[in-house]
Amino acid sequence: MVALERPELVLGMVHNGPHVPSLVAGMPEELQAAIAEEREKYAPGIEALEAGDAVQATRLFVEAVLIRPPGGFEQEPKHMRTIWLDNARTLPPWMNMSRPPITCDDLATIEQPTLILKGEHADLFFESVVDTMAQCQPQTEVQVLPGVNHDGTFNAVEAFTAAILDFLAEH
Repeated sequence: MVALERPELVLGMVHNGPHVPSLVAGMPEELQAAIAEEREKYAPGIEALEAGDAVQATRLFVEAVLIRPPGGFEQEPKHMRTIWLDNARTLPPWMNMSRPPITCDDLATIEQPTLILKGEHADLFFESVVDTMAQCQPQTEVQVLPGVNHDGTFNAVEAFTAAILDFLAEH
């Protein structure tokens, strides 16, 4: 939002599988339907959150976002599980906050160089949002991190870091 509201404060941006749900509305209906169907995987996490169990909701959301089987949370690196569970209390306000919509026209006004990272196995939502942002925003580079989905920050640390450092060196 800062890049849209105060562009003079932004020299460049790096995103990892950005969460911009308002972009889905501009996608073809078939793609919107497929994304909606895929998003059903979040239903158990939403139910846990509505029941007041933010810790269980966190576990379920991590499994859904990272495309893990039930119980897969326990297989994640201990330091990541600790971070996620320490931040479980932030899930209810994050889920309930209202986000201003960002449109393709909004993105077209951003002139700063932008790097968007996405995992090779990203789910349809993240893949579609990244592709849409790249089409709409003029100064955007997309890099695909091999062998990961939305977990490149900790399962492809070297590739993730190298992509960002290369981008920063170039810009």
